[in-house]
Amino acid sequence: MTAQAYPYFIILYIIVFSLMLGFCVFFRHGVEHCRYILLVLSFFFFITNKKYLKGLLTSHTFLLLISFFLIALTSLIFNSLPLSRIDEAGNWIIVFIFGYIASILTQNNNIKFIYIIPITLIITIILFPGFSGAGWSHLNILSTERLNLYFQGRANHLGLICAIFAFSTIYVGALIRGRTRIILFFLSGICVFLLFRTASRASFLGTAIVFSGWLIWKAQKMPKKIAISLFFAGLCSISILFYSPLKETRTLRYVTTGLSRDISVLQRFFTWNVAYTNFAQRPLIGKGFDSFADQYKEEIQKYKNDPAYREKFPHTIQSTNNAHNFFLHFLSETGIMGLVVILWFWAAVVLKGFQHHNPISPPVAGMFLISLIAFQMNMSMYGSQISTILFAFAGLSSCPITDEYEVALKK
Repeated sequence: MTAQAYPYFIILYIIVFSLMLGFCVFFRHGVEHCRYILLVLSFFFFITNKKYLKGLLTSHTFLLLISFFLIALTSLIFNSLPLSRIDEAGNWIIVFIFGYIASILTQNNNIKFIYIIPITLIITIILFPGFSGAGWSHLNILSTERLNLYFQGRANHLGLICAIFAFSTIYVGALIRGRTRIILFFLSGICVFLLFRTASRASFLGTAIVFSGWLIWKAQKMPKKIAISLFFAGLCSISILFYSPLKETRTLRYVTTGLSRDISVLQRFFTWNVAYTNFAQRPLIGKGFDSFADQYKEEIQKYKNDPAYREKFPHTIQSTNNAHNFFLHFLSETGIMGLVVILWFWAAVVLKGFQHHNPISPPVAGMFLISLIAFQMNMSMYGSQISTILFAFAGLSSCPITDEYEVALKK
């Protein structure tokens, strides 16, 4: 690659990478198409920049991801399952590499990738009804019709997307100055609003826990600002609980009715039992990566033919591809070895957020913690949208940055 062509290569790579992130909201096929283009561009990048390839191969988080890939592959071999099932773990590695390269090309400006998905959410929420034929009357964001357009089927996925960017945008906004802060707070508010509309309780809980922990940590340095923030947050919460149409969403209704009558939660007890039973059969290596759907299908047949089994777990779902619990899921599919390595990878990404070697690392740490909490009720790592976001940002966070973090925030 010539020196004259390199600036154009950077622009092209950033555009396609940004499109891939933006498509994660509602356009799964767009994510796949961008991935193909980025594969070719990444190949050319490493061919002409071998020093960066060496840096990637010595990255602690990347090596952990490769280690998990090998354990997942081993679990498939030992359980005589098709090796094609490893493609999801392969996609995690590929997307991580895309994020790593994008961080190299943007350096301290990599934090601006956080803006892409919230802006895409707003644009799509406004434009989609008109262009889809639903009509511009759906511009009322409180309408039931609009709720059905976006939040049926994949509400938990969209809820987690809104959750992680509600936190990351307000985190970045709290650290910078000027008009950009107002924009980021606005984006965060939109994400919080949409999170309520999805009624994704696990994502809401994860956001509340991580955000509260961050506020407590920051209260040591700026107690007055935190006190004021908590006061306004309390007023907003009271307004939502008692005076807003949002009080009718499932997220808030279950606060008052309790979980004892929540069928959605009660169904998961059978799912967790299936995961634990299969883990006990193969505790070291599991029953095979991406095999939980098969495990569940086999167990549901036993369930249907056993009255005692049905009496023990009166509530079930017909099929699922995940254990609705991060820990039990990986124990059942990849055993203790797989769980330890994937948790190690998760911890490595989070710990980078405390090191401040990369401007984007702290908000990414929050994203991963929120996701980990949410995954206890809906383990969604195999969906292309969620996995693309998480592993792309893990790659962005893992690339070493040359300049100081504080300098980047003031730009």
